[in-house]
Amino acid sequence: MVLFGDHKPGRFLAMGDKTTKWSYVLTDDLASYLAKAATFPGSEINHQTIDVGWRDGARSQQEVADLVSEVIKKRLSVRAVPTCAASRW
Repeated sequence: MVLFGDHKPGRFLAMGDKTTKWSYVLTDDLASYLAKAATFPGSEINHQTIDVGWRDGARSQQEVADLVSEVIKKRLSVRAVPTCAASRW
């Protein structure tokens, strides 16, 4: 079964499903936030949640595809690739 080799122009390959909302963060940003939290003086930070995702909340794969479509001014079809299949690569 070919999943990624059949990618075509105008198609957005979504990991998992189209509706589950994910939060995205750059690895470098996450490392920076972790270092700041680990070296924070005082105990106010203990047992706190630090949101490191997008400012306006998590997005589904369909929502990300819609945002990309808006920017490139072309309609994208969304093809969902099951996470278990994508994890083999």
